[in-house]
Amino acid sequence: MDNTNTILSLKGLAVGYKSKIVLRDLDLKLTKGKVTALLGPNGSGKSTLLRTIASIQSPISGDIELEETPLDTFNRKELAKKLSLVLTNAEAPGNLTVFSLVALGRFPYTSWMGQLKEQDNHAVYKALEQTGLLSFANIHIGELSDGERQKVMIARALVQDTPLIFLDEPTTHLDSPNRIEVFHLLREFAHTFGKTILVTTHEIDLALQYADSLWLINHKQSATLGLPEDLVLDGSLEKAFGREQMSFDYMKGSFTKGNSNQRNTINVKGEEPLKRWTEIALEKAEGALAKKEIYVSGEIGNARWTIPEDNIEFKSLKDLISYLPKHNYEEN
Repeated sequence: MDNTNTILSLKGLAVGYKSKIVLRDLDLKLTKGKVTALLGPNGSGKSTLLRTIASIQSPISGDIELEETPLDTFNRKELAKKLSLVLTNAEAPGNLTVFSLVALGRFPYTSWMGQLKEQDNHAVYKALEQTGLLSFANIHIGELSDGERQKVMIARALVQDTPLIFLDEPTTHLDSPNRIEVFHLLREFAHTFGKTILVTTHEIDLALQYADSLWLINHKQSATLGLPEDLVLDGSLEKAFGREQMSFDYMKGSFTKGNSNQRNTINVKGEEPLKRWTEIALEKAEGALAKKEIYVSGEIGNARWTIPEDNIEFKSLKDLISYLPKHNYEEN
């Protein structure tokens, strides 16, 4: 097997605590310049695994190799030049400026006094620019939103200038736009700047969209490595997260209540994305599943829905759905 693009590998690794093994028989790897998402149900051991391969806690057994060298042979300063870590809800003093906090990521390269040189200042400004925080440089951390603070922590990891970046649930407590922006940044760091990213997350839909590969924890207290699409199509993802009365919607790429893959046909005609959002609304309305043909036209902000058979037009999906239960199931 060609290992030239492998930066970190796990061989027969078991992680956990003296009283309990959490995960075992792990044979996984990280590929240079790629985003890998670590997925698994709550309490399955994602954070324990991340802390172990970040050398925060010791493995129970097995081997971890970083660039074909045993991880436990690196001293702290050497390791700090190889990997950086962003933990969930990492607290930062509110009186520090954004620049000062990000600059702490340069500690592997500064003297014991922490004095920044010209190249260190340049690295900080570059990281701020890459994360869209340049205009925040002199703002105090306490004045930032949750999303802005999370990007600051990512910038601090970026300025550490390591080939590996580990992140533990970086989108916790963030709203949808900020969650998407964080994953977009991580993919850009990997594909544009050559960083290798491992991110634990409960955002299954974003992991499927942005990750190049998955480490998927299964019910055997182990994990599988594969392309997101492969792990969807072979049923592994549904087995890992599925539960009674919950199923994976293979059309939408998300988990839903009931068997969403056995739905009635909705007869909607028109251009995307109007057609898809109409179908979503009708699916949620259940009783409004359309036997009659519905046609949607126009554009975002000015859509119209018509039922040619009834020669009637609607200005909103709400009006359409209100009409359908009264007329949709009439027998001819």
